[in-house]
Amino acid sequence: ASIARLEREAAARELHIPAAVADMRTLRASVVGVFDVVLSFDNSMPHLLLDADLLAAFREFFSVLKPGGIVLCSVRDYDHVSRDAPSTHSYGERWRDGVQYRLHQEWAWIDSLHYDATMFIEQRSAGDWLEVVRSSMRYHAISIDRLMAIMQEAGFVDVARDDAALYQPVLIGHRSR
Repeated sequence: ASIARLEREAAARELHIPAAVADMRTLRASVVGVFDVVLSFDNSMPHLLLDADLLAAFREFFSVLKPGGIVLCSVRDYDHVSRDAPSTHSYGERWRDGVQYRLHQEWAWIDSLHYDATMFIEQRSAGDWLEVVRSSMRYHAISIDRLMAIMQEAGFVDVARDDAALYQPVLIGHRSR
């Protein structure tokens, strides 16, 4: 759905933006050519549970970038997340087609670097909240410093962190010219 939306948005602006869904660790098997930019947003990198998988993904990103290309990743800052006990994280209420929804995640820590997050979406119906979606996933609560080190190990230079661009820190890495 995200790719279809990108295609609609690009077409409305008379732009051609090649995009596809791919496994980050085997990107070259899914794309042809080289690119100016690789985007990995909304905390997608921590879905890879091992440093070795993160390194494989960043190496793949590097391999499909043109010289002078850039990788941009937005990630959660896990350095400021408590790992003490299960927790609930609210993502507010939303309206769609006249229907009200409420979203939240419940986090349960497996160890100091991994947790299971369950996303709940509830729909307001006749004054009550009814669960309509429940989805669970595991995350790697890796520090931003460690992610930046892995980016450098993959070959990226001028690796930096930008905290002002988005609601999450954005990591930036360049492929040398």
